[in-house]
Amino acid sequence: MEQNEINEENVLNELLMQSGLIIPYNKSFTLVMEERCRNFIDEKLNFDVFADLAMNYTKNSCPDLLKSHIWELIDENEKLSPCVWNTLVFYIIYIAIIDKEDEKEKAIYSCMLQNILVQRKGHWEELRFPSYLLKLYGFMDAYLKNNEVGSGDFPNDFLGKMFGDINSLKTTLNTEEEQRKLKIIGKYAWKHHLEEMIRNGEIQYQDPYLKAMVFLQYLFENRPSVFIHDGVFELIRESKFLQSQKKETLDRILETIRDAEIINEETERSKSSVILRLISEEHITDDTFLQEKFTPKEFFVCVYYELLLESILN
Repeated sequence: MEQNEINEENVLNELLMQSGLIIPYNKSFTLVMEERCRNFIDEKLNFDVFADLAMNYTKNSCPDLLKSHIWELIDENEKLSPCVWNTLVFYIIYIAIIDKEDEKEKAIYSCMLQNILVQRKGHWEELRFPSYLLKLYGFMDAYLKNNEVGSGDFPNDFLGKMFGDINSLKTTLNTEEEQRKLKIIGKYAWKHHLEEMIRNGEIQYQDPYLKAMVFLQYLFENRPSVFIHDGVFELIRESKFLQSQKKETLDRILETIRDAEIINEETERSKSSVILRLISEEHITDDTFLQEKFTPKEFFVCVYYELLLESILN
């Protein structure tokens, strides 16, 4: 993907220049478009609408909801090319994330976009405005880190009292400091539990994709808090849990998971949970994506972030 210098002072104009527009619009027109796009965010944007925008971005199209909002203000004789409509879609996605002050919503929008973009696997070079797109990643990980629970030095003194003089804790467990220490111990206990689960082969399925799906379901159904940093990616990387180098088409992986009947396909999913919705046989993508091949680790990462977002939304 090409890298372009980013001008934050006039993002829409820069995007239009990169869109393939032959004759540039004048400044007044661009300002009107900026105003209408920001007005759209204020009046129309929610998680479902954002997901629709992200889907349209990947398809170089524009949803009717945005078109009708824009048409309310501009001359009905003004013709906008498809590349301009899609540029407006991306502009709204961009400022909805970059300008969002609420840390949680910024993280949710960023993760929704990341999850939806998986549909372009194998065709990343076709995504438009790559230098701007790259700035929209990572906000979910930052949000989790900023709100992490169970962090800090291990409380050896507290653990000693738990085993040696637990009665002395009866009057102090309600203090904020003692609760913090309990959460630290709880985090380490949870991490150790996951390590044992992987090491002892408690997931009986041999198929690596089934193994990944079962583990992820267990993780998100039982994790004490979404804000615990349990190092799950490190656990997977360092173990032989998903070491298989095989690659299967997504279509075949989904079929294997459905046949195993290991998930509740009737669970309502976010519009951005592409793979989870496909497991439930919702038709939300073209056959090209279904023929893309995934390693077990790639599949694990994609489904992890879908389930992570589901847990935060719910």
